[in-house]
Amino acid sequence: MSFLELAAGMIDKLPQIMEIFYMLGFIVLIWVFGNIAVKSFKKKMNHAIRYGLSFAVGFVIFFCASAMNNVLIFVSGGLADMLRINLFINGIVATIIVSVGLFLVSRNRKEKLPEEIISEMQKRISKMKTLLAEHKIRLIDENDAKRKATKLVEGYSVKDATLREEKWDILMENLEKKKANVFIDPYDGSYEIAKDESFIKTNILGIIGTAVIVGIVIFSLFNFTGFPQSDMSEMLTNLGIPEEDAGMFFEEKNISEDCVSAMSIMARYGMRMDELEIYEGEETKTIIENTTGEKVLMMYIASYEGKDYIMSINLPQGVNPADQQATGSKTNICVSTEDKFCDCLK
Repeated sequence: MSFLELAAGMIDKLPQIMEIFYMLGFIVLIWVFGNIAVKSFKKKMNHAIRYGLSFAVGFVIFFCASAMNNVLIFVSGGLADMLRINLFINGIVATIIVSVGLFLVSRNRKEKLPEEIISEMQKRISKMKTLLAEHKIRLIDENDAKRKATKLVEGYSVKDATLREEKWDILMENLEKKKANVFIDPYDGSYEIAKDESFIKTNILGIIGTAVIVGIVIFSLFNFTGFPQSDMSEMLTNLGIPEEDAGMFFEEKNISEDCVSAMSIMARYGMRMDELEIYEGEETKTIIENTTGEKVLMMYIASYEGKDYIMSINLPQGVNPADQQATGSKTNICVSTEDKFCDCLK
């Protein structure tokens, strides 16, 4: 196989090859955007869950960026369109917004110390409690527990204090009859507060974070027109290459398995067409002219991968065959079998 034939084969497959490269690029962007956003979520997760969540969040961000790409135009034209620079910038904007939302959703979660440190601290506290309990010594008595609870929960007064399971349970109440329980460890002074508060008040940051994420998703749903496509002809046109020239190489063609592209035939025989055998089948000529709407000037038999094809030189409508200069520059090369049209190179 000659270099020209190899090049022709690559050009024929270039739209599919570019589609694969773009798909891989989009997958990488989804992973990067998602991984950045998930880092703002303050919750410990194992690696499998984190990877899965990164791709899920990344897909949402990519969806939002694709929608925003139709509204927020930072750069456009030429190389910027080909490299999807505007999509990348919108992806960064969407990542920042989603990251803020995830951070707020998880903001109320308390970060935990490493498990080995917690385990060691618990052992020391347990030994201290055992030692103090043996001597019937409590570091914090009932009055101390009540005073501590009053300072911890402002606006509430103590209603009752009971020692339950080695902890002081301080029942408190405010003027609105809302109750709160303060649990105080009599040995180390640690405490927990359980307030009777509204869901909104206790989860305000999470609600704001959820609203931020839902807001950008709803905005994207209203502006989404589809994910970016790898239209090579359009990209090359943006780079200044004439549309007809760009389409010649990158227009997607549905060529059946029993056919071959005109580019492949031209790569093999373009420089030595005079060596080919002339073909004069009228039925094939009629098929080509009816399909293309062009006049067939000459037909040749061209073999490719063990099969014979008909290569024709066509003249578009409106070109005078008597005008030799126009005829030489305007002709198209088409390929067909004896009973089926295949492809044209214009």
